[in-house]
Amino acid sequence: MEATSIKTLVKKRKLISKRQMYRNVASISSFYRQNSIATISNGSTSVKNAEIEAKFLLPSDNNTTDNYLSNVNTDTETVNIDSMDSIHENVPMFLVDSDFIKNPTDVPSNYNLRSKCQWATSHNITHTALSALLNILSPFHSNLPCDARTLLHSPNHAHIKKLNNGDYCHFGLTRVLNNMFQKTPNPKLPDNKIKISFNFDGLPIFKSNNLQLWSILGFIRNYTTSPFIIGIFAGTSKPLPLEGYLEDFISELIYLLHNGFKILQQVYDIEIDHFICDAPARAYIKKVQSHGGYFSCDKCEEEGDYVNGRVILKPRRAKLRTDKSFELQENKEHHLGISPIAKLKIGFITKFPIDYMHCICLGVTRKLLNSWITGKPRINVKLCGNVINSISQRLLSYKDHIPREFNRKPRSLGDLQRWKATEFRTFLLYVGGVVLKDTVDIAVYEHFLLLHCSVSILVSKHNIQQFGYEYVGNLLDIFVSHSEQINGLEFLVYNVHALSHIVKDCEIYGPLDNFSCFLYENYLGQLKKLVKSPKNPLIQIFRRIREVELVFPVQVVKETETKLEMEHKVPFP
Repeated sequence: MEATSIKTLVKKRKLISKRQMYRNVASISSFYRQNSIATISNGSTSVKNAEIEAKFLLPSDNNTTDNYLSNVNTDTETVNIDSMDSIHENVPMFLVDSDFIKNPTDVPSNYNLRSKCQWATSHNITHTALSALLNILSPFHSNLPCDARTLLHSPNHAHIKKLNNGDYCHFGLTRVLNNMFQKTPNPKLPDNKIKISFNFDGLPIFKSNNLQLWSILGFIRNYTTSPFIIGIFAGTSKPLPLEGYLEDFISELIYLLHNGFKILQQVYDIEIDHFICDAPARAYIKKVQSHGGYFSCDKCEEEGDYVNGRVILKPRRAKLRTDKSFELQENKEHHLGISPIAKLKIGFITKFPIDYMHCICLGVTRKLLNSWITGKPRINVKLCGNVINSISQRLLSYKDHIPREFNRKPRSLGDLQRWKATEFRTFLLYVGGVVLKDTVDIAVYEHFLLLHCSVSILVSKHNIQQFGYEYVGNLLDIFVSHSEQINGLEFLVYNVHALSHIVKDCEIYGPLDNFSCFLYENYLGQLKKLVKSPKNPLIQIFRRIREVELVFPVQVVKETETKLEMEHKVPFP
């Protein structure tokens, strides 16, 4: 029978109803029952039954196009993710979706289909554009669907929980572990332990409104090198109440801590490594005073003083906080309530280290540069216009000599307000000591070098072994004490005071990059790009993440130590 005989069994490719699709499949089945062998002559190519039927791929009952997430009724507290919930009525919500391992048949097996999925997700192509492209290509490729949602296997339902000022969606930690360990069935983990660090952070989505995201991210320290999402909130302010925001996350984590994670007859113990956040998020999660309060320090009971419109914290060696004293709330002024995190039975001092990205790079380093340019709080440290221009020209001259491993090239001080955290880090660790030499006052220069040397040691395991923590602690204490003399009393804000405590965190967790937010900030930037419009941002993120996970499984990357063996020649002034 000729190829045209098969084509007459179906309508021209277009968006047709589910009933019509069933009729088409029935027609094809009837055709093959009558013809045991069907061959389509196209040169020497033989088309198999599966390739013919692939043209008419039907979504399952869980993938119909009638109940897409845009029609979710957000007035209800939760929306079931799929029909599996009826089977697991007595199972906690986080286990219903998390324990479900994707059916291998859901992943596009055809290389061409899979490559198209990877192209669409990696370049963040909109569904409208992708559907238009598919309708152009489908007449020439029999295995292509006509709709982007069919190609990408977009999910139809999600657990959406209504909070006071927005919505929360829980992706699940167990789901990530399942997907990860499927690809590497027998991972080599010391003592069969999975060490996980967590990050809480908020970020605005659009400049035109106050819509923001608050994410719960995770990172397995002894297994992978990429963070993953556990839950996310979308609303007009930080999630309220805090208990509702953390409820699913804490319930799942308690279950895993008590029972472990089991897959392929192997049980792995779950261990909380640390929680890393910026100062506002850390205060909110712990339910303590924020960085502008009188008893705001996370590590000691130092009482602040109000000086010229701000609270400053002098280095007076106050009593250090401990996990026990925090649990007993001995310093009543520091606490605003009991955090839901307390259910995890962890140390609120040792498990919440100071993040150097926000504290040192975006905090102290930026404050130093601003004081040199604006002359605030002390006019005697202000640099003249010629010196600022000279420093800017030096920074720009290094553009061609900065290796590609650096995310951003140096910019002039005229763009200081737009500098990112990585640019402040580059200035502090690499170029600052060069561009400031012989251009600023010797006291200002040596004061900067104290911070430069301290951080340069703390970011390197080799340097820590060579110089030791006590030496770095002394350098930072000198930097803080000299800050009052050089920059004035108003300079001693929360971030500067925290320098006295960050060495203790390094003694527990090692180099600064072991517990910094740089890793998570990169992921949050990618997360923000998934939102195309202000309408239903949470649903947009949920769909895009599930689509990406289907075609880009979690990659396990072995950590390697980079060694610089060749001298890098840079022009010095």
